[in-house]
Amino acid sequence: MKIKALKCQKCLTIIYSRARWDFNCCKCKEDTRRICVDGGQDAYFKVFYGKDADYKVIILDLDVTLKQLFDDWNTGKDQFGIIPETKVKFAEIKETKKVRKQPKQKSHKKS
Repeated sequence: MKIKALKCQKCLTIIYSRARWDFNCCKCKEDTRRICVDGGQDAYFKVFYGKDADYKVIILDLDVTLKQLFDDWNTGKDQFGIIPETKVKFAEIKETKKVRKQPKQKSHKKS
């Protein structure tokens, strides 16, 4: 099943929402860098981010059903929803799309 997810470009964590009320955040310590997702995999999908956040929207191809994702969230098993940096290379990323990148700050060189 294709899952819409976010990849934090700061801490490299991949997060996705398993159910409508499943709120997940990346592992960034600073609120201004953190990204979060909520709303499951349907029209309620919402993204929240700090002013210094940098992330990509990605599509994961996981061997899981929507019911399994919901049950994982509903029972508190928490096997799905967050893929830490150490396991990112094992996640199969099918598509990537750059969404937000902070603009480079202008340097003020003196002549």
